[in-house]
Amino acid sequence: MREIEVKILEINKTAVEQKLRKLGAQKVFDGPVDVRMYDTPDGALKQKGAILRLRKKGTEGELTVKTDFKRTLRAKTSSEYETAVDFAAAQKILSVLGYVESFRMKKHRIEYALGRTHFEIDKIPGIPWFLEIEAESDSELSAWVKKLGFSQADTKNWWWHEVLDYYRTKTARAGAPSIPAHRSGKQRRK
Repeated sequence: MREIEVKILEINKTAVEQKLRKLGAQKVFDGPVDVRMYDTPDGALKQKGAILRLRKKGTEGELTVKTDFKRTLRAKTSSEYETAVDFAAAQKILSVLGYVESFRMKKHRIEYALGRTHFEIDKIPGIPWFLEIEAESDSELSAWVKKLGFSQADTKNWWWHEVLDYYRTKTARAGAPSIPAHRSGKQRRK
């Protein structure tokens, strides 16, 4: 499946949720998310331009492979292949196969869906709430940005590590406590 998405930083979570409900979106998840990225010890997946992610949303596990990363002026895109898994069993399988954890992050996610469009409101410790919109086309993505009261100038076509880097730099300048670093940087995308 082709994933097309943008992020909007420092949102008013309550206002965004109210707008989503008014537009007919349904809340499909609200809870903790444990994200783990894996690679081979020599970084072979990174070299191939792929990400292997194991994620636990609430009690449900998901194993995802992302490839074919692209960035347009308006959004970022990738090919994504995802399946439900038993989180603990998948951790063991990945380890037995020789994969090592290259990054770990915990966050709180509130997710809404309307048709095939997903709206994910995330809170990472030390970072304000932000919104990620995933749609099937650039035009659909732009329409949802506008319907939610934002402009294209409010959007970021950033990967997850760029959000962390942005706030790490911002908090360092302000003398605030630092944002945890992504551990190995193996999964960084430009």
